[in-house]
Amino acid sequence: MWGDLRRDFVIVFGLIMIILFYLIIPMVCPGFPKPALSDVHLVSDYSVGSLRHFTMASTVTNEGTDGNVLVRTKLINASYQEVREMTEKTIYMHQGDRIDVRTTISGPADNPYDIVVEAQRR
Repeated sequence: MWGDLRRDFVIVFGLIMIILFYLIIPMVCPGFPKPALSDVHLVSDYSVGSLRHFTMASTVTNEGTDGNVLVRTKLINASYQEVREMTEKTIYMHQGDRIDVRTTISGPADNPYDIVVEAQRR
């Protein structure tokens, strides 16, 4: 008799825990976005004084659940392969969202540069 009661209690307790986790985790968890970059291109490249300014446009698509996505643009010195400047922009994306993001980054005008745009879950 006590064995059956204990087994029934464990089953009911387990079902209650599953239902609670099913309801609580989505409310508490920040989400698991899966950002994907597409259509990354240079919009403008101009110099003012000794600085050169680059404006990049990229399209970020969220292939995961709702959450924060970090879009990072790096200005890399092509001669030394070192990061010269970096900008970061955090955006909140819903599942299936497609957002156009523009970032501007600057560096000394006399250096050759590579520009890298990355998107990752925050």
